[in-house]
Amino acid sequence: MTTMNKAKQKFNLKILLIIIVALLIGGAFFGYSQWQANQNSKQQKQITASTVPADPASQPPAPIKQFSSEEFKKLYRSVNYPNTKEFTTPPIITGSEPADLNIHQLAKARGFKLTSQPVSSIIRSVEPGTTINEDDLLQPLAHGSWIKLKAAAAQAGVPLKMLSGYRSPQTQKDLFIKRLSANGASTESIASGQADQLVVKTLYMTAPPGYSRHHTGYTIDFACGSNETKFENSPCFDWLGADNYAQAKAYGWIPSYPDGATVQGPEPESWEYVWVGDKLVR
Repeated sequence: MTTMNKAKQKFNLKILLIIIVALLIGGAFFGYSQWQANQNSKQQKQITASTVPADPASQPPAPIKQFSSEEFKKLYRSVNYPNTKEFTTPPIITGSEPADLNIHQLAKARGFKLTSQPVSSIIRSVEPGTTINEDDLLQPLAHGSWIKLKAAAAQAGVPLKMLSGYRSPQTQKDLFIKRLSANGASTESIASGQADQLVVKTLYMTAPPGYSRHHTGYTIDFACGSNETKFENSPCFDWLGADNYAQAKAYGWIPSYPDGATVQGPEPESWEYVWVGDKLVR
């Protein structure tokens, strides 16, 4: 082999080695790039999974919370009810300023607070077998939840009925004056402070106009079929009140004046419930 051929062979061998090394380096770099891309993809999926909420429809509903009597009271007072406007001044009750002032003071001392009233039309709920007039009106959100609650009760064989829904200040005034009179309180004796005990006796069961939760359109008084016993002794109350009012809360309702709560207005009323929505109880 000539010297020239040997030099050429060495040169070709070097070129081959260079090509082999380049291929090895290129392959290693490509493999590393693929591995890095896979790692980035996994990391991105983890980030996405932790930041993008799951489809709500695919998630089970959150468990219903348990509330003490005081927590029920606090929950109601935390709700900002749509389609309502708060009373800025109490409505007239007797027409006597001293008498009305005394009633307002006694009511506030018991825990009554001014509520609110609808600012636009609300829904008439057609309740079979009832003769109520304005009492069958409810706010749209409360009406929809009442229909669902009533259907659930019927399916469970519970004859739950709506006895009273929305109540105007005038209707509440007429009711309050009637019960004041039945308890023996006159406008003069109320104004002089001589009938305070009779006023308080009336406040045990009846809110003065402006203080009733029925004014909002988000409150219902329930009845249980034709059962004439007290509501707390009825199968309807047993169904609604079981397990910390689980059935009522499932449809957005809580006891309006629960047993055990302090300074809340009237005495506990087992038949009255207020709508707060199902999100606040979960």
